[in-house]
Amino acid sequence: MIKKCLICNKEIKTRYSHERIRKYCSYKCSGIAKREKPIWNKGISNTWFYNPKGVTTNSGRTWFKKGENIGESNYKWKGNKVGFVPLHQWVVRKMGKASFCLICGNSRKYFDWANISREYKRNVLDFAPLCKSCHQLYDRRKIAINLGEMWGKYYLNI
Repeated sequence: MIKKCLICNKEIKTRYSHERIRKYCSYKCSGIAKREKPIWNKGISNTWFYNPKGVTTNSGRTWFKKGENIGESNYKWKGNKVGFVPLHQWVVRKMGKASFCLICGNSRKYFDWANISREYKRNVLDFAPLCKSCHQLYDRRKIAINLGEMWGKYYLNI
């Protein structure tokens, strides 16, 4: 099929399958057409957006304000139904990174926040800092130590 280029009016041969697609004779004419074509969103304000509450706003500010939507005021707050990893991340945010072991007293290894009661409650005092090896032994119940008492005494003396 023979068509005409939309920019320079040259005749171009196209296959039947390309008759709707091909509009230009060369990349040069295609580039000229792209530069002359208006931008699809020109003149549209970039502050229009859709927020999760279903309200469209043009205020230029987001609906989240610093300090709000933190903790229980967040709409995704799960309370005590939180998962394993998010609970440990929450403890790290509240208590900081563990830097010593409560059992062996070592401060040169890698450390975790170990759950004392094994119930995974959202309570900061329910987690104690342990090194990886003591944490594994405690979780496998090979160390018979009352971490709750040890951590309570240490935490109150800080």
